[in-house]
Amino acid sequence: YIYSPINDFVMSNVRTSMRVNLYYEDMYAVDGMDYAEWRAMMHNPSDEAFFLPSQNTKWDGVRTDCLFLVTPVYASSTSAIVGRVVFMLRESAIMNFFVEGLENRASYVCLMDGNGTVVVQAGDAALFSQLENPVLLADGTLSATLGGRDVIVLKSTSDKGFSCLSIIEMSAISAELRDVRSILFSGIAVLLLVSILL
Repeated sequence: YIYSPINDFVMSNVRTSMRVNLYYEDMYAVDGMDYAEWRAMMHNPSDEAFFLPSQNTKWDGVRTDCLFLVTPVYASSTSAIVGRVVFMLRESAIMNFFVEGLENRASYVCLMDGNGTVVVQAGDAALFSQLENPVLLADGTLSATLGGRDVIVLKSTSDKGFSCLSIIEMSAISAELRDVRSILFSGIAVLLLVSILL
């Protein structure tokens, strides 16, 4: 939905609410925030996009866990903030992306906001908790020892300040290399056998 602080209304693909305070609890409520706190957040002059904590909400008539991404809307003539767009993101869709990373041998994957707050995560969170100041890590790769395990930390930050961080144990990489080496040696053995027989 789109919130306009000028007229204090919300527009969505379904409805326009002119008196948001009357509909806040039923349609726009954020866990742990009353209407006054929500309105103050929407009137914040910051031009940073940010996530609200995951919460269970109704989407297409079905209750599901969602993350809310709040981004500013700018006036084309003055570049001033004239409102906020709130995107509801199904947490399961983001988690499916992370599960794919875990299936590719990552031990931990997370999405962080610009303050280093973990928005969503999957895998062994104990590894992440042992990193010192993960928000200060430079983009790229870093070798480290966490909890007695040798790991590689991969971090990539978007131009909006959100970061994706993955932790991969060296043992997982070594296991994959052993698999490749086994296939290569088997192939060489078959070629030698064929060359001897022919």
